Amino acid sequence: MGEYNWKDFFEQSDRFIQEWSESPEECARNSVYLQEASGGEKSFLYEDKDFMPEPFLGNPERCSAVMLNLNPAAPMDKFRVDKNYAKKIISDGYSERAQKWTIFEENDGGFIWWAKRENWLNRILGNEDTTLKPFAIDICPWHSKSWGGLNYENELVEEIKKNVLAPAFNAVKNSLIPFAIAIGKDFYDVLTIKDENNEPYLGFTQKECVVAGCYNKQAEDLRVIKWPKNKNKEPVNKAFAIFENDNKDRILCIWCPDGGSNQPPQSGFDELVQNFVKKYKNNI
Repeated sequence: MGEYNWKDFFEQSDRFIQEWSESPEECARNSVYLQEASGGEKSFLYEDKDFMPEPFLGNPERCSAVMLNLNPAAPMDKFRVDKNYAKKIISDGYSERAQKWTIFEENDGGFIWWAKRENWLNRILGNEDTTLKPFAIDICPWHSKSWGGLNYENELVEEIKKNVLAPAFNAVKNSLIPFAIAIGKDFYDVLTIKDENNEPYLGFTQKECVVAGCYNKQAEDLRVIKWPKNKNKEPVNKAFAIFENDNKDRILCIWCPDGGSNQPPQSGFDELVQNFVKKYKNNI
């Protein structure tokens, strides 16, 4: 198996953004995410068709970590197809800007949201190189105000495997962390949803899990931290699980079992995440 063709990946992303800029409605109607099997015009995503999608962010050939997300959040007005800010990004080339993390301005919601993740990753890794950023890719590149799930019929699963998971796990080879990271209960649901044959749609099964101080047998070697407690002196409601597919591609999913925040875990969990990193670096 040869090297992953990042040139094709960038060109494909740029074509997608160019096609969207020329006709947002046609681009949305032709999107596998928005076709009838996934909700069509009734889709929770369709109303935001005029806002620039975000295929990826960061440099997959040199990154601190690979982060998998569900989809971009509610868009800002400057990213509308008719706004000069969006036009400038398209003119410069989406992939060129995305690799350099210059899609957002410093006070943008996206900038602030990502700064929290960057700070967490840098703390975990002890990384002081401010030029080393994460590579992030979304299961769905279209914006939505609130995640509404996906219908995995037709070619959607293959679209995700080919154009999201394949680049993500090739980028893992160029990162400091030996697995992709996903944060949030919604992503846990995406990984665990099953088809009519009781098989997970995306092909990942849970291999080990740590929840509120409890460890399954496979994760016993991670039992080294004192589980953080909340203000009520109860164990913080947080879960950490490694998911793996047949190719040994791995995802560390971090979530609150009762829903809640999709923010990075507090510093009391740093040692646990660092031990996951050490363990799977040794398994490569």
